[in-house]
Amino acid sequence: MISQNPETLPEIKLAKTNNTFAAIFGGAGGFIFGYQLGTRYQRSTPNWGALSAATALIGIGIPLAIASAKHTTKELYLFIMKETLLKAVKIS
Repeated sequence: MISQNPETLPEIKLAKTNNTFAAIFGGAGGFIFGYQLGTRYQRSTPNWGALSAATALIGIGIPLAIASAKHTTKELYLFIMKETLLKAVKIS
């Protein structure tokens, strides 16, 4: 129903794209970070370069997740406003 609204379609696409990339970057960064922490608990030295890369990936994923949430909120706001206006016009 929301995807049929032409005003919200660009917001839906942006939100989906941002969410996909946030999941990819966050998941990869989290895996690398967790693997390196597991290496540390095995009493060996972690790869500091890999930890830095994991931190960078997570740092890229967080703003993308925030942007996805903002676009989702905006698309819902546009949809609700349009539905409210249509109901108001039907009542009048």
